[in-house]
Amino acid sequence: MKLYLHHIFIVTLISLIYFIGWESFDLPQRSTSISISDFLTKSVAFDLLGFLTGHVISIFTTVLLIYYLSLPYKKEMPLYFPYIHISITCLLIASIICFGVDKYPKIEISILSADTIIPSSKTIIFCTLSILFFLSLTYIIKERSKLSLFFFIATITIFFSPYINYETNKIFKKLAPAPDVIIIGLDSVSYNQLQKNIDQLPSIATITSAGVSYTDAYTPLARTFPAWNAILTGLYPASTNIRYNLTEFNEQSLQNNLARDFKKLGYETIFAQDERRFSNINEEYGFDITYGPKVGASDFIIPSLSNNLFSAYFSSSYLGSLFFSNLKHNRVSSLTYIPESFNTPIEQHIKDSSKAIFLAIHYCLAHFPYTWSNSSEDHLSGEIELHRSALSKIDTQIGSLISTLKDTGRFDNSIIILLSDHGEGLGNKNDLLIPNSEKYHRLLRGHGNSVISKDQNNVILHINTPEHRKNNTLRYDKNTVSLVDVKPTLETLVNLHPTKTDGKNILPTPTTIIKGATENVAYIETGIQIELPQPNASQRQLANVANKLMTSYYVNEKGLLTISKDFFKYNLLKKQFAEISNSQISIFDPSLDNNNILIYDRLENEKNQYKCTQFENSECWHAQRLICHSLPAYLSNRYVTCAPPKI
Repeated sequence: MKLYLHHIFIVTLISLIYFIGWESFDLPQRSTSISISDFLTKSVAFDLLGFLTGHVISIFTTVLLIYYLSLPYKKEMPLYFPYIHISITCLLIASIICFGVDKYPKIEISILSADTIIPSSKTIIFCTLSILFFLSLTYIIKERSKLSLFFFIATITIFFSPYINYETNKIFKKLAPAPDVIIIGLDSVSYNQLQKNIDQLPSIATITSAGVSYTDAYTPLARTFPAWNAILTGLYPASTNIRYNLTEFNEQSLQNNLARDFKKLGYETIFAQDERRFSNINEEYGFDITYGPKVGASDFIIPSLSNNLFSAYFSSSYLGSLFFSNLKHNRVSSLTYIPESFNTPIEQHIKDSSKAIFLAIHYCLAHFPYTWSNSSEDHLSGEIELHRSALSKIDTQIGSLISTLKDTGRFDNSIIILLSDHGEGLGNKNDLLIPNSEKYHRLLRGHGNSVISKDQNNVILHINTPEHRKNNTLRYDKNTVSLVDVKPTLETLVNLHPTKTDGKNILPTPTTIIKGATENVAYIETGIQIELPQPNASQRQLANVANKLMTSYYVNEKGLLTISKDFFKYNLLKKQFAEISNSQISIFDPSLDNNNILIYDRLENEKNQYKCTQFENSECWHAQRLICHSLPAYLSNRYVTCAPPKI
């Protein structure tokens, strides 16, 4: 096959646009979240090579299809063949642009093409292409070249696979009698934020119309990985040492968690999440399969290179999972993330399985910066509206999942737990756990930045069982609970073998209620302090925030970005810690020089502040239980005596 000069020109032009961007049009410049040279390992290099190979194959597929569509005119019209060849090239590129404008309106080429004749002429473009396909197919069959026919069909299949709906309708198999267990996670949504918007969230409203809603539920740490680790293990971060995002996997967590417990009962275990940069949960936890973008340091690099016509188009093709796994179903690549597509393989898996299923699925659209491929945030008035719009889109995703459970006959026998890993502080200074506590505020925006912020720490926790739905009962439970209570509660509901956890069953039967029992206590701690830019920040501004954190991480031998041990060791005392019950909140902030203990009576609305240091600890007893729970012995013993002295 002869290589024409215009092919070289097109490939060169695409490459320049890819690496430079349309700077003269004031459109976003390329900017990766981390320095490639600082984090280039074999695993990262392999991912980048695969990403580049994907582009080469995508462009080659396009060139090959152009050749086949031009083939009938090579002998018949040799004088006009070069012009026909160029016309077909433009026609195919125009068809890709039409797809981009429709599915990915925020990528650069779509922005530039939106007001041109190309999108408005898509019917003419596809009619013309259909005629060309028919003529080419007729010519190849006439020439009786089986090899050419094979390559022609294969090329068309690859090129137009983004238009294909991969979902198939198979005959449903007889289901296992055990109840399915579905944990639906919402990223960055507090209990109050859900309640304020519940009237606009029909799918979530359906789930929460029966069951038990916990109004005083808290995350152990308002970051995704520590929170989900606590959900799966029933253990606080202080017990597992999972106290930051991207902490090295803990053997205790890998061996003692819900995924392994349900596998022992014969369940098929699935974990799905549409953003995995800061939460590397994978099959090592015991899940049979995980859905979502590929985890690893490359996920901080490749999504920021997605503003390109070919990577956007072919990420939805048959090549997508193989070469563009950091873009496929990845809401970090907001320019190419289509929320509805994330559910498709998960729902198909549910349809195909005859086993009882334990599914933990986590939706991340409500996490900053709250955008996706065709979100229309331009007309919205601020961050609260952006957050609300993203939550509404998640409701659509959940509605699709619930429909699949109903279609497969699973819904009526499913235990459904709706929860959030943490809330999202949107800067509301009135929504605080303790009023008039400015000294302890830290950052009220974002999450994991302040134990005082109710929006960051008061999470959703709703348990919906078949019995609740059958009896149409709804109860609001005001007892203080934590996400670590999910595991022991499920152990009781499904008769799992009970394990040692920091939580407790929060669905007590009348025979397990103990008169005069002590109050439930929930512990909270903060993570790394992150001051977020505004949602309309440029790609470069977003990258600058990420770059400030990168010095605390390294890439391990598996290619996973991991927090350094030195950072972990020297930053524990920069955290805030809190202990919450129905009657009292205690806060310990070791970074403060004066009055680093705050005790708040929730019933009487009274608070007292104390000074506790490693040199003067006369008032430390006020927060003794909190300090002893939150800090390892070598640190806690500087402030209080946590264990009786050895005799």
